[in-house]
Amino acid sequence: MGKQKITMTIDEKVFNAFKELCKRRAMKVSSKVELMMREFVEQSDDDTELERTTKRSSRRNTDREDSRETDRGTDSDSDNEGRVGVQRRHTPAGERPLGDENGGAR
Repeated sequence: MGKQKITMTIDEKVFNAFKELCKRRAMKVSSKVELMMREFVEQSDDDTELERTTKRSSRRNTDREDSRETDRGTDSDSDNEGRVGVQRRHTPAGERPLGDENGGAR
């Protein structure tokens, strides 16, 4: 595997402190930067996988037909005993629904 040269612009004080720390630890600056990049990429891969898992699991628990009925308000309380309805039209306080130019007033 080949090496890639990079050019960076870093605050002089930060770079000098980093260079001094690498010198005390008997490590090349380029080796430490490469190690930090590798760790960052590995951590990013873990974060991405965690997000994908969360999105996938949250959709799996949603019953599409129940959510459509709840949007229209046709479900009766007896039909939903023990189930939590999904309301897609709920707007948090202080926010306007999309496409509502009148600030929510009808």
